[in-house]
Amino acid sequence: MVQDKELIELVMEEFKGFAKHPRPSHHEKAISDYLVNRLQALGVTEVVQDEAYNIIAEVPATTGYEKAPLTILQGHMDMVCVAKPGYPFDPLTSEIKLIREGNILRADRTSLGADDGAGLASILILLKLGVDHGPLRIIFTTDEETGMTGAARLNPKYIYDAQNIINCDSENLDVICTGSAGSCHTHFTRHIQWENTIHDYAVCIKTHEFIGGHSGETISHGKSNAIQALAETLLAIRKKGIDYRLAAIDGGDAANAIPANSSAVVVCNKKDIDAINSTITSVKEAFYRIYKGIEDKAKWDVEEVAVPVHTFSLKDTEMLINLLCILHCGTFVMNQSLPRLPELSSNIGTIKTTDDIVTFEYFPRAGADDRLSNLLQKLPLFAELTGFSYEQGKQEPAWTVNAVSRLAPLYEKAFEKVTGRKVRKEAVHGGLETGHFYHLNSSADIISIGPNTHDIHSADESVELDSIATMIRVLAETLANIR
Repeated sequence: MVQDKELIELVMEEFKGFAKHPRPSHHEKAISDYLVNRLQALGVTEVVQDEAYNIIAEVPATTGYEKAPLTILQGHMDMVCVAKPGYPFDPLTSEIKLIREGNILRADRTSLGADDGAGLASILILLKLGVDHGPLRIIFTTDEETGMTGAARLNPKYIYDAQNIINCDSENLDVICTGSAGSCHTHFTRHIQWENTIHDYAVCIKTHEFIGGHSGETISHGKSNAIQALAETLLAIRKKGIDYRLAAIDGGDAANAIPANSSAVVVCNKKDIDAINSTITSVKEAFYRIYKGIEDKAKWDVEEVAVPVHTFSLKDTEMLINLLCILHCGTFVMNQSLPRLPELSSNIGTIKTTDDIVTFEYFPRAGADDRLSNLLQKLPLFAELTGFSYEQGKQEPAWTVNAVSRLAPLYEKAFEKVTGRKVRKEAVHGGLETGHFYHLNSSADIISIGPNTHDIHSADESVELDSIATMIRVLAETLANIR
């Protein structure tokens, strides 16, 4: 095996090639074509590009490894393309400008694409170096970032016969990921019965500067949800006997993000505004006691606004608040084997008022498919009881932790040999493409690994180059021990 300095230069060469092909989800043809040519240039003759632009390449075993079990090395080719405000960047045409600062690789005011360029580069370099291995299947998928449709559309025959699958899309060198959560996008919608305003005053109540964060990775950190906190505030006002109607309610940025901000236009009588403010003060005091040390910066603002001509009906107002308060946000239960891992959670991610409807996204996750299915079958009942319509997306499968994995110990041993350190085994409450692979072949031994990446999906994204070199070394050692 070559020295780390040479490995890092090989990594840089691969990233320079990727940088010429910006690759947001649903626009991967150019990078897919490039990767087909790159594989063929490395001597891989059996390469398939399917209708989703996934790439499947068969690599024969090296001498002496012909009887080893089939191993899949897998990564995804799309990336989240974002830029600093004001920076001219077209994610469909602009090249990514790489900046190397010692051991750190980043991009000039845009996302880098180390997620999952680091995985792609590592696999290509392993082929270039000609390391010892059994039969390999290389799978590069599309659209991991927005829907995992590449993995979902992959022909199952490419997964059925694999004994081992190594996904190269994790974010911490010292961690082996051994399981991930399944999830499902759901929407609750209500058609608004607009009525003429009967009150003489209007305020905008805002809940903002909540912590927010990823609804998988940080759902068990004891945070609040700004949308639900607003609904609970409105419920408290109603319980004080104050008559009001909603005219709008909005908040959140994405289904898989815990909302940090939300707002509602509340139409009431001016004589009740002191009681409303007093109630909000009581709500805040209780909130800060509950979330002490976590949501200390969360704020409530009440601002006078113009009185709208129309409002929700009283029933629309009450049923919306009821449903937002009834649905659980946060962790339902923790995993019994891995007590730091959520087993079932959910999040109200966004809410939006348009001309004739109010709709919100409710996004549950679970570490086991049956656990998620059990929750999903109950959600239409909540909709029915509150007069909402309910829409459920495709259930994304979970990758259940394998307690008797043989592949994870091989990687652990290789990691310690290469680095002199021990690696941690962890499962994640986010989603990975491995869930689809596990669903197709639950007998396959699966792990997910990756280098040290930082601030992924942002214009500050970076990767530690020496961690990619180390990952390549550990992968080579692992493949050599799969006999």
